[in-house]
Amino acid sequence: MNNLTDTENRALHEALDDEYRSFTTYDQVLADFGEVPPFSHIREA
Repeated sequence: MNNLTDTENRALHEALDDEYRSFTTYDQVLADFGEVPPFSHIREA
């Protein structure tokens, strides 16, 4: 397996951080409004 460059490593970390923020947003919407699509579907995907 090849090692990632620093740029690739940073890009992957940024993408993962973005996914965590999105998941947190979906959780908060569902906590505030209940199991409403599309948030409930997106979170499960």
